[in-house]
Amino acid sequence: MGVACSVEMVYAAVLYLSPILERRSFDLAVASVAHELAHIALKHNLHTGEEYDKQEREAWALIMQWGFTDEERRHRAYRKAMDAKWRV
Repeated sequence: MGVACSVEMVYAAVLYLSPILERRSFDLAVASVAHELAHIALKHNLHTGEEYDKQEREAWALIMQWGFTDEERRHRAYRKAMDAKWRV
């Protein structure tokens, strides 16, 4: 007599929130947390290169679908300003 069973792999996602977020504006903190939660919802793994860029785009697109468009826009402007500041 055979026994059929299904095993589902269970994993836990851990989201580390840096204390640095406390020094950011509320909108930037919300955008960052939502973005990281989107990675979890999308079941992303850590990658580099093109796969990393793709996952970043997917996570930002998802938080906009969730309604965080203003926060995403402010975060994008902040990152652009920081990139310009640190560019040599």
